[in-house]
Amino acid sequence: MRTRRDLSELAWKLSGWTPHLWRMEVTMEIGASPSADVPAIPARVPGSVQLALREAGLLPDWNTGLNARLCEWVENRHWVYETVLPDEWLSEGKARRILFEGLDGCGSVWLNGVEAASFVSTHVPLAVDITDMTHKSGNVLRVVFETPPRWLGQFGYTSQMREWKPRYNYTWDWVPRLLQAGIWDAVTLVASDKHPDTILGFVPFEGEASEQ
Repeated sequence: MRTRRDLSELAWKLSGWTPHLWRMEVTMEIGASPSADVPAIPARVPGSVQLALREAGLLPDWNTGLNARLCEWVENRHWVYETVLPDEWLSEGKARRILFEGLDGCGSVWLNGVEAASFVSTHVPLAVDITDMTHKSGNVLRVVFETPPRWLGQFGYTSQMREWKPRYNYTWDWVPRLLQAGIWDAVTLVASDKHPDTILGFVPFEGEASEQ
């Protein structure tokens, strides 16, 4: 028995941080919890960091004039997507995986303050086992996007490319610098009875065979 839940139905929020400051509960310098540079705003999933910022009125239209230059600061922050998993969704099976079919950039996935997985590819799906990480209630899921490689955007040395991420996001490479980041494809919570596939950490994606 397997159930699939679409996490795009949930309310997601997005916050922007000085790199790694989101990791700290209390800073040594001020003895208090740090705050985000960009406080939490609503975010679409699927979607991008830039889209959420633009819809919140924090970025201009990068398609107009030289506005793209006013958007370049985004890549100098860490961006944290956050949502709460419904308790009833986590009671539907013994084994639980979250399937990310598109994470644009590099970063990590966290549940209840514990790192569950990391990623460094825009085009490779990620399956995250959360079976032993869930609480009885109030399960907080975070997806963190870190800063992209500095040479991305426009030309650069193609021979030095090591990350599977587009260097630019529209038309040809003679374009303004705009490095997208975000959850660009479906996110699904799969709950199932344990069987060899899920025990080994493999969960079929759409179109692949699965048990009934």
